Amino acid sequence: MRPRQVEVIRTALLTLLVIVAIVAPALAQGLPKAARPEDVDLSSDRLKCLKAAFQADVENGKIPGAVILIARHGKSTGWPAAKAPVDQRRWPRIGWLTRGSSSRER
Repeated sequence: MRPRQVEVIRTALLTLLVIVAIVAPALAQGLPKAARPEDVDLSSDRLKCLKAAFQADVENGKIPGAVILIARHGKSTGWPAAKAPVDQRRWPRIGWLTRGSSSRER
């Protein structure tokens, strides 16, 4: 490649990088939250049934956990979570995996 072509490509890539750096935070803004599910035409009772169904799947071992985002008309109705109990025997393993990045060995 000629030096002029390299300079044009470099300028184009830097311009694209600046545009992405400016636009990305605007796209990553959170959804506004509805005060109640009924404000966005959803039923609180049906959402409770949905959360209960996911919680039952977690307790039966079908899935390890779930976080559910339900949104309508550009507003979220919340983040119901279905969680499995944490197995404390796994904590040392997790600590071992992160040890190198969280401490300095001399």
